[in-house]
Amino acid sequence: MALGPLIRPGGRLLTIVYPAPEPASFAGADVRVETVVTTARPGELEELAAWALDGALPATISGRYRLADGARASVDLAPEHTRGKLVVVADAET
Repeated sequence: MALGPLIRPGGRLLTIVYPAPEPASFAGADVRVETVVTTARPGELEELAAWALDGALPATISGRYRLADGARASVDLAPEHTRGKLVVVADAET
């Protein structure tokens, strides 16, 4: 699968996945790909979890889709930069 078209021209992909995506996936695309490697020091994950539970971290949901419309969510995500998350829910509520 060519990943380059999924990222806007001049954009960049930061990934924590190892191994990183194949460079051929971005052939001809104006995209910068970087692998981010880091470790958490003692207490940092607990602090992050506390911020999340307190609502201090933004959790922007830019779209909700029913499971039956999951393909539409994928189509909506591909051509544009999505701010926040697209959520696919398993029940009929959106």
